[in-house]
Amino acid sequence: MSETRKLNLRLPADLYESAASLASAQGISLNAFLTLATRNWVGYQRRGMQGAPPPPRPTVEAPPRTVVSGKVGRNDPCPCGSGRKFKHCHGRA
Repeated sequence: MSETRKLNLRLPADLYESAASLASAQGISLNAFLTLATRNWVGYQRRGMQGAPPPPRPTVEAPPRTVVSGKVGRNDPCPCGSGRKFKHCHGRA
């Protein structure tokens, strides 16, 4: 017996309309259509992964990070550029 899990999908309006029209054309509910589409996609991904090398990852250069010298306060942004507070990033004890 297969295990069933609940999946919430939030589709953009244009994709929702397209999926709903395709589902009604096939005479099935939108949920059934999305389930079939997901199963087909997962199967396609599995078949594509057997023996095939992974696709090359695009290289994106990160912007240079600025280094601030001096003492950093606990509630100041972390100088590493993560956008988190220093106390939650590199300032942890």
